[in-house]
Amino acid sequence: AQILQYMRVAPADTQINDPVSLRKALEYVYAGCPWINIKNVMRTFRLGTYPTWRARAMFLNQIVASENALVSEIDWKQLAFLPGEVNEFGEVINRAKARPRRLEPGDEICLGLDGGKSDDATALVAVRVSDRYFETIHIWERPEVLDPEEKWQVSRPEVDGYVQNAMAKYKVAAFFSDVEFWETYVDQWSQQFRGTLRIKAGPESYVGWDMRGRLKESTFANERLRQAVEDHAILHSGDPILKRHALNCEIRLNSFGQSFGKRG
Repeated sequence: AQILQYMRVAPADTQINDPVSLRKALEYVYAGCPWINIKNVMRTFRLGTYPTWRARAMFLNQIVASENALVSEIDWKQLAFLPGEVNEFGEVINRAKARPRRLEPGDEICLGLDGGKSDDATALVAVRVSDRYFETIHIWERPEVLDPEEKWQVSRPEVDGYVQNAMAKYKVAAFFSDVEFWETYVDQWSQQFRGTLRIKAGPESYVGWDMRGRLKESTFANERLRQAVEDHAILHSGDPILKRHALNCEIRLNSFGQSFGKRG
């Protein structure tokens, strides 16, 4: 004889910090298990007895990322602003009723550029100051199909064009860019936009944020970002490319705390 067991999985939009959302999910998962004390399970979540990823796997039957992942796919999906999405209960998910879905001209934003050269991707991302909504301006990646004899490099003039357009289209309060491989452009942008940027990226540059010499500050900023993701304090556009890069990050410990880097 064979015994087939059906395992219910909690909806992906379950918010473990919201008692109503968590209870509803637990009642769904354990609908056929009257011996489970849901109050005790909720108390376990509240006390933080287990890491978030482990608690979701143990009690909500959700497939989550490992402990060394920067963010889990579930947490990332919950932050995507996708009006009209329907969860497992047939309910329309609408987490940001009063917020515009996309960036609009004139919005006050901060820009971030992580510039690569050939193998690494180059990404220009914006975050709206008012509600911490993240949107990809553009991401450049090495083409998957490429002649082995051909050497690809990101088009720097094209990246500069996107920067110039973003600066003209939005009210940019701050623009932080990593420096390596981009020294000339960072210096140019710093001089060009020093009259409009309200926040300097560093003591010697309005734009340059040199990751090589600011490990402590970068680590603290990374920890705040990770906590904001876990607390659902930010939103993003649902860009699949940005998602792939975010889920490919893993935690890297250093003397100052938890930083991160790409897998592999």
